[in-house]
Amino acid sequence: MARVRRNLIVTALAPLLLSAFTAFAQNTPPSTNAAPVAALAPVPAALGVPKPGPTNDAPYAPQPTGQGGIVITLFPPDSP
Repeated sequence: MARVRRNLIVTALAPLLLSAFTAFAQNTPPSTNAAPVAALAPVPAALGVPKPGPTNDAPYAPQPTGQGGIVITLFPPDSP
């Protein structure tokens, strides 16, 4: 008998607990009294952007991206 009573209580409380959980889990609407958001500052110009290599008949040789940087090639310059 106690088992049946416990099952009835759980069955009766399940919808109530589910509705309470979903009510608290939802996002609250933003307040209408909030201060207006200021516009963001403009994005600064990029620093340290590498310049393109010289234009000639030689194979492309990338330039280092940082001061004192070293460029290591994976293939020899005469490879296809």
